[in-house]
Amino acid sequence: MKRKNQKIIRVLFFFIFFMPCTGYTQNFPDYTLNIYDSAVTGYYFLTTRNLGSPVPGYVPMQLILNTGGEVVYYNPFPNGPSSVDFKVQPNGKISYYRGNKYFILDSTFTIIDSVSCTGYYTDSHDLQILNNNHYLLLGLQDTTMDLSAYNYFNHNGSPGSQTANVTADLIQELDSNKNVVFEWHSLSHFQFDDVDEFWLNSPNNVDWTHSNAIEMDTDGNILLSSRHFNEITKIDHLTGTIIWRLGGKENEFTFINDSLIFRGQHDIRRIANGNITLYDNGQYTNPHGARGVEYALDEVNKTATLVWSYTHDPSLVSYATGNNQRVSGSRKLINYGNRSFGNLCFAFVDSLNNPVAELLFSDSSATYRAFFYPSLPWNMNRPQLSCYQQGTDFFLATTTPFSSYLWSTGSTTSSIQVSVTGTYYVYVPHGEGFIKSEIFEVLNMTNPCSTTSINETEKYTGSILVYPNPSASFIAIHYPDSGEKNNVLNVTDITGKVIFKSILPVTGNFNLETKNFKNGIYFLRIGSLTGKFIKN
Repeated sequence: MKRKNQKIIRVLFFFIFFMPCTGYTQNFPDYTLNIYDSAVTGYYFLTTRNLGSPVPGYVPMQLILNTGGEVVYYNPFPNGPSSVDFKVQPNGKISYYRGNKYFILDSTFTIIDSVSCTGYYTDSHDLQILNNNHYLLLGLQDTTMDLSAYNYFNHNGSPGSQTANVTADLIQELDSNKNVVFEWHSLSHFQFDDVDEFWLNSPNNVDWTHSNAIEMDTDGNILLSSRHFNEITKIDHLTGTIIWRLGGKENEFTFINDSLIFRGQHDIRRIANGNITLYDNGQYTNPHGARGVEYALDEVNKTATLVWSYTHDPSLVSYATGNNQRVSGSRKLINYGNRSFGNLCFAFVDSLNNPVAELLFSDSSATYRAFFYPSLPWNMNRPQLSCYQQGTDFFLATTTPFSSYLWSTGSTTSSIQVSVTGTYYVYVPHGEGFIKSEIFEVLNMTNPCSTTSINETEKYTGSILVYPNPSASFIAIHYPDSGEKNNVLNVTDITGKVIFKSILPVTGNFNLETKNFKNGIYFLRIGSLTGKFIKN
């Protein structure tokens, strides 16, 4: 892998938080984000899972990291089951799988809908929301088979059971009202012997097809990845007949420039240039290094030409999961899933396979899929922090109230006193999870409020700044220093009645006690400047 002239920025995070709203100690995974190209900006979406012995208190969760390595959103699942396939759909909605259904979330990370297979158990591997707002998803179907004639089991030629329970995949397409408009069953189109026998362990319970990705092709037909067949199958969307089969025992294609051929693959996708991409786990039969691959398919002459691949380490294989995402700008994110060794979660590379970033866990954590979005179809709306003075002390608070708080200091109060210089932030509830505020950097304890949010500088634009807002017992009022000695503050209620009036100091700061104010909305005026606050 090329690393010449690369500046590596290592961002290390380890969090141990006590969350009063959930009542448990929370250990976030210890990770390192190596940043090779700091000009690339965006967000990483992933879910965590632990492949070995988790650290005490470990909780699986959804994470959103920015390219600086910050956890800007998380959603923990302390009581199981965990979630997978956390991503942004083409229509801007967020989706993830948990407990036999896919949940649909809006831009505030609030669940607005769910979808599952009709009449069958919903497979956790994939959901695609189509341009017509239909849902394409996988389901599971169990059936009993006599497999005594197949001496494939236990890796020693043992026969299967006469009453084996066989799990097969199916495809359902649901319309926007959740009605089934297309259904396809692998039991009706595949032969049992299509399976790679290496996957056959138990002679009594057989995970047969293990399909793990579906994709609506550009011609309106369906692409299906079946891991235990080592096969990509193209299915006619109208008739359900098989159009072609790529890889596995029933392969119909000639592979060009690729002597390895994919094994145990995941994440079949048709990309903008007409080629297909997938994640080649490289495991089991003819094992080789896990890699991201791109093929140019000639579907008439049945050739598959390898036009791009990325292998991080030829000795690293992937036992399960993983994905290969083509990102705008010819960048690629290769997530290694259940890797055979090491701590690499994903590699993010440019068009020349030079590294953009790498995420590494220090323990055995991994993710099913990981996604990178250069931009989001909506704003994250991270809370802003404000600084105010009360007496000789300085405090930080959010500009709007929340039901719970978890500050970088470990405090869980609505505001915190600033006692030392440093970087401050708070996690607050946001939809299903918790979002991180913008960062507030305190550089000078003589006047901590002289510094503002790193990401957003507040400026006076004809308004009076009020913190905290809503208020309970006091507000800190900030206004420009006009140099006038007789600035007058008028506070009126919603009826226009003046309930407070005072000559202000020229310093630009004034603390107003509001504990005796009735709950409601109040308006402030200082000359031509106006403001508003809520007392509750």
